[in-house]
Amino acid sequence: MRYVTYATKTYFDYFNVDIPYRFGSDVSYSNGNYTLTGTTVDIKDWPHNYSNGITNAHYTCFNEEKSNSCGDKIYYVYWGGAADIWYIELFDGKKYNDALYEMINYKGNDLYKVDANINKYDSAIKQMIDHWYEHSELTNKTNYLQDVIYCNDRTILNNDLRNWEPNGIVTMGDTLYFKMYNTNTNTLTCTNEIDMFTMNNSKAKLKYPIGLLTENERSKMGNNYAKIGFSYYLSDPTRFYQATYYNHGTIRIAGTSGTKGDLRVYESSGVRPVITLSVDTEFISGDGGYDTPYLIE
Repeated sequence: MRYVTYATKTYFDYFNVDIPYRFGSDVSYSNGNYTLTGTTVDIKDWPHNYSNGITNAHYTCFNEEKSNSCGDKIYYVYWGGAADIWYIELFDGKKYNDALYEMINYKGNDLYKVDANINKYDSAIKQMIDHWYEHSELTNKTNYLQDVIYCNDRTILNNDLRNWEPNGIVTMGDTLYFKMYNTNTNTLTCTNEIDMFTMNNSKAKLKYPIGLLTENERSKMGNNYAKIGFSYYLSDPTRFYQATYYNHGTIRIAGTSGTKGDLRVYESSGVRPVITLSVDTEFISGDGGYDTPYLIE
């Protein structure tokens, strides 16, 4: 599984409050140069005006001359505080929706044509799971396993793009919520083909029939069955989060008590891979304990 990844780099700066910078609601691109278009606004006294000063105007080139000409790159501001500003840097005619595409192949309500590099690189957890599988006894018992879909749904909630919409106000708070964060836990389906990880999907290919639980699957297990004494990763991205001095992605975990939780991507937790038995595999005995493991044939 890839987990949510961000191909577009984000930046942080302290905002120079003494200089009125110009922002635009849109940009055009011609002959290698960006130009601010649409509604433009010059933001002065940033600490007092940042929360209401950038409505329909997220693009800027931080041009002190208050010109609409921006050169070969443009910045899209997606969050700001009284003394700081967060933005992405765009080149080659790209706009904010292209940045979302680079993150998870998303644009508005539609999916782009799948990029050749989507799911090209394995996450650290997938590499770990594959290594464990290769050095376990499961390699001799693959005939007992079913190649099923392990979901890693990276769909953005259409109604909660907030700071990433061109008509959104740049305010402090969470942005980029992902679908499985607060949807109906009765569904176990995966929305996008590029998130349906299986050995038979060339766009989301697994090397072995093994994966991770989703939050919806964990919830159906119940806390007692999901509880194993330590927290462990699930396969769901949660959100891309901004706070005062950092930003990070979070993914869903099962906590030490088996309940759901969030975890920043740079924090540590355990990994609990799961397999799916084939339909013709029969249970013989055992309760899954250390001394009485499940026996199948």
